[in-house]
Amino acid sequence: GDGSGDDDDDARYAELPLAPPRTERQLEDYAAACAAVQNALLSLHSEGVGSKRDAGPVVRTAAFRDLVGARDDEAVVALVMAGGAARGGPA
Repeated sequence: GDGSGDDDDDARYAELPLAPPRTERQLEDYAAACAAVQNALLSLHSEGVGSKRDAGPVVRTAAFRDLVGARDDEAVVALVMAGGAARGGPA
């Protein structure tokens, strides 16, 4: 690198390899976590809160894992975004 730290930043935001569940227990834990996320989304909807689930590449970066405190032996199942419409709507 050029000493600016850009190479380190690039590495922190590079997508890590997907690590699917390897054992039956890991698969059961993943399925339970997915069901819990779905229940949370349904609960938010019932309260009139808009929500979205994402499990794209962003959750598989070192920067994101550090941000949420995920350990190396943990999988991030989803990123849930929730909120309401801006008052007054679009201009």
